[in-house]
This record gives sequence, structure tokens and C-alpha cells, in this order.
Amino acid sequence: MQNRLSAFLTGIFANAGMILFLAGAASLVYAGFIASRTLGYAALGLALIVVAYIVTPEMGAKR
Repeated sequence: MQNRLSAFLTGIFANAGMILFLAGAASLVYAGFIASRTLGYAALGLALIVVAYIVTPEMGAKR
């Protein structure tokens, strides 16, 4: 049990930057939807584009 908890906490700390970025993007999208529906969808689209750019490895590199 201790080993599983340690592995979980190590994974959380290793990915803390990405988790905080996703939380920030989600809060901006939520704020956009509070302001207006169109602004919310625009914020959602931009957030998805940025997340896809970050997650995609070696963008544009030849294999």
C-alpha cells in the first residue's frame, strides 16, 4: 500500500506543471462561459488548440 501511494504522489509531483496548466485553462473557459456563450466557445477552442500543441510530441519533425 505504501508503495502504491508513493508512486501516485511521485506521478502527481512529476506532472504538477501540466495539471496546473489544465486547471488554469479550465478556469479561463469557465469564466468565458460565464461572460457569454460565444466567448466561452472561443476560449474552449483556444484552450484545446494550446493543449494539443503541448501534448503533441515533435511537432513537424520528420520520422
